[in-house]
Amino acid sequence: MVFERKFSLEGFTLIELTIVMAIIAVLATFSIVTFAGSQVKARDGRRKAELRQLQNALEAYYNDNKSYPVKLCASYERGGQGSNCWTDGLASSFLGGVNSKNYINSMPIDPKNTGSDCGSKSTYAYVYNSSADGQTYYLFTQLENANDPSISGSNATNKVVDTGVGCSAFANYEVKSP
Repeated sequence: MVFERKFSLEGFTLIELTIVMAIIAVLATFSIVTFAGSQVKARDGRRKAELRQLQNALEAYYNDNKSYPVKLCASYERGGQGSNCWTDGLASSFLGGVNSKNYINSMPIDPKNTGSDCGSKSTYAYVYNSSADGQTYYLFTQLENANDPSISGSNATNKVVDTGVGCSAFANYEVKSP
């Protein structure tokens, strides 16, 4: 009796494995790019929502005081860059009156604000500016998604805005008093 060994050629070839790895790499790259774009859109959505929230607080403040706070101020608090007029909560400070009288629970700060990149294109802050008589105001910020449809209708497109703390911010989105 002679025994024959049969070799099974079952399994994957090197080419098949390489193709599968290439497909997985393409899918992973696509997922990472999509995820990064989603984060940008989420931060921009948060910026818009926080400016609307601040706008509602300013309108309530106006209804009680018949004027908006008269000042120039920016949200550079997080990185120690300067603007206590934004968040200190004192009625005597610039926007503290809006914060201290429960018009808003806490003053918003841009999600990417580090406070350390003053004056660069990567400066992310909220900037408030009012007319001298307190009857109009503007809120400025920079959206990360340059293709956001909100930018095209804005007068703030690529505007350099003084923040009132010896620093400039770039703005491409604005909200103004009604």
